[in-house]
Amino acid sequence: DALPIYGDDTIEFFDSLLITLNPGLGTLQVNAGGNLTLNGSASHSIQLIGDDTFPLMEVGDIPYFEANLFAFTHGRGSSGAGGITIGAQVAVLDQVTFAANSSGSGAGAIQRRISGASNGSLTVSNCIITSNSSADGGGAIRVDYPTTRDWVTFQDCQIVNNTADNNGGAVYLLAADDAGA
Repeated sequence: DALPIYGDDTIEFFDSLLITLNPGLGTLQVNAGGNLTLNGSASHSIQLIGDDTFPLMEVGDIPYFEANLFAFTHGRGSSGAGGITIGAQVAVLDQVTFAANSSGSGAGAIQRRISGASNGSLTVSNCIITSNSSADGGGAIRVDYPTTRDWVTFQDCQIVNNTADNNGGAVYLLAADDAGA
């Protein structure tokens, strides 16, 4: 089961917030609607914490997604990321921390799933991505099927101590040819 979020909105958090997700609540999902921005506060921390048994957040095929001042810890994915799997056309993650997330065949922390000829982008800035793992590829970050029209940008990020059993302990870019497509 999942907790769905629908909308074209900005959600502002002004107090410290510890969101402990559990198997009964499930993965936080953003599936339909327009743009969504989640803003933490510079003076307070917003943390999504799992119990190492399910993914923390999945963002579907929406036009724009942004998360600022968030921490994602102890998520566990099977075919997607343990932290966050993003399908949005344009995605921005700023001042985020990903720690101790894992996946069986996806990324430990962040997975970008691009659908079709998306002309999209993923921008990750001012981040700490540490101690995440994948039993496949992309211990920290995995981008599935990038095209020449997609942009992935990392700026001022610390990506350390991430591991993958197969490819890309830090970053893995999976081309369509690599997946047998």
